[in-house]
Amino acid sequence: MSDSSSSANGATSGQPYPYRFGEVGVMMGVLKREQVRSALDRQAQQRQTGRAAQIGQVLVELGVLNQRQVVAVLVAQKRLRTEQGLPQDAVASADPPPLAPRTSERKSRSGTSTAKHPPVGARAEEPARRSSSRRATAPAEAPPAVAPAAKSKRQTLGSFELIRQLGEGSMGAVFEAQDQEQNRRVALKVLPKNLASDAEFLARFKREVKTLSALNHPNIVAYLGAGQTGGYSYLSMEFVDGNSLSQRLKREKRIPEADALHICKEMAQALAYAHNLSLIHRDIKPENVLLTSDGRVKLIDFGLGKSQEDTSKLTAVGMSIGTPHYLSPEQALGKEHIDHRADLYSVGATLFQMLTGQVPFDHASSTQVMVMHVKQPPPDPRSLVPGISRGAAQLTLKLLAKEPDQRYASADELIAALERVMAGKPPDAAPTREVGGTGKKLPRTGGLLSRVKRGPQGCLSVLFLMVGAVAFATWLHRFL
Repeated sequence: MSDSSSSANGATSGQPYPYRFGEVGVMMGVLKREQVRSALDRQAQQRQTGRAAQIGQVLVELGVLNQRQVVAVLVAQKRLRTEQGLPQDAVASADPPPLAPRTSERKSRSGTSTAKHPPVGARAEEPARRSSSRRATAPAEAPPAVAPAAKSKRQTLGSFELIRQLGEGSMGAVFEAQDQEQNRRVALKVLPKNLASDAEFLARFKREVKTLSALNHPNIVAYLGAGQTGGYSYLSMEFVDGNSLSQRLKREKRIPEADALHICKEMAQALAYAHNLSLIHRDIKPENVLLTSDGRVKLIDFGLGKSQEDTSKLTAVGMSIGTPHYLSPEQALGKEHIDHRADLYSVGATLFQMLTGQVPFDHASSTQVMVMHVKQPPPDPRSLVPGISRGAAQLTLKLLAKEPDQRYASADELIAALERVMAGKPPDAAPTREVGGTGKKLPRTGGLLSRVKRGPQGCLSVLFLMVGAVAFATWLHRFL
């Protein structure tokens, strides 16, 4: 996207392309207009020397943005133009290479919310909030090259008999399948041939396999195996017979507070385990929370997850990945370092929806939703549903703090706060009296009355002291 005009919102060659790179960056809060003007001036100077650098690259050279933030603005720009129904040729002509995402990326990552990540073992989800024309990938079908089993009309993939498609997303389709070798029902994620041949997508798929293989927790869907056959890569996972939290919310709209806190606690337990392995999920949302028939919670889709030590390009180009309605401010801004507290923010957005029946921020434009996460304070849940307890509201708002340092420090700390709220107590424990940094409690001071107990017994003690003092004064007056 080349902002080659003299202003952030100008047109190129007289053609008015809305939502230019600089304009979108200013909307997102990662750029100031004077920075865009400086970059445009430098871009014009470079053109005189025969160099045609894009505005995003110029901003990187000036040290204003990093590459992750450039991609974040590119993704938001494309999403805004798509939402406005701009002709694709206009979008393409306004976004020449090299900074624009590659063709394979545009098909799979047109924005943080366009890809639909299916629940494992649950029914296919409801349509995305926006038009189906904006789906990240074409609907995946059962592998067409796989021959049907000899005595069945069902298709097979290696030793797996495909029963039905459960959903599909940017990384392929998920099927309910029968593992004929192990004689068990599984959820099978299949990467289509056209994506399996793409080095970046294959790397991301292998990363999910590596990620899941390290996880073993009752609140995380179990990984069973992976392989390749007939040109397809696949991932075999535990089949969960149940519905997603998204389906329950669609059916009930709001969830009773006790149930919502229980679900949130089990989500936090799964994240505490993953975070202790230095793994961040990065896409916590109701679609990725399964509710089993026996009342347990299973967290799924760690395909977007990353290690906090991961600095690969694959992670860098996906920094704004996630779903806008549950995305943390630091993810929306494309910040370089995202830690586990981004997951806690997404848990807060999910809890907010469970308690109130609506997401904390909503708008027809998903980019505007991201801007609201960054700049607008969330409403108090009790202003929407007065019956919500004060403790649950306080906990939710702390999770939705703009700055990570103002949220709970860890998932374990969140679990402790949830347990206090579930017990009818304030979410944060009362601070103890300490001396400096020693941790020792201060002794009571203030004389005799400071040692008197509070409450009814304390009142009687004070009354007896007063009566005794009066009697003593009367005796002393007579004696004198």
